[in-house]
Amino acid sequence: MATVTPSVKVTADGVPYVIWTGIVTGDTLVAFAVRDGQARNAAVQISGTFGGATVALNSSNDNTTFFAMKDRSAAGTALSATAAAIFEFQSSAAYLKPVVTSGSANSINVIVTLRG
Repeated sequence: MATVTPSVKVTADGVPYVIWTGIVTGDTLVAFAVRDGQARNAAVQISGTFGGATVALNSSNDNTTFFAMKDRSAAGTALSATAAAIFEFQSSAAYLKPVVTSGSANSINVIVTLRG
């Protein structure tokens, strides 16, 4: 399994986004350190070949212990998907990273758009 480090990019309109590409079950995913206020308004897009996998977005304040992010608009359910999806969220957490559980023969992309 590989270690997947996120890339930070900017759209033509100047909107920053973070992307983890080609994630497979068992990869070690490096967290993204969120700068002050970057995730006041944010969205996560999850797409690719799932192969039975569940993909969630987790957050942490110490980059060691991560917790499932919650979808405030859906009664606090975890931000997770078993097929292509997009979720909007707000966060004050210091770190964000996706987590892939179960599944096989998958290749998943997770893109987090950040607006302060």
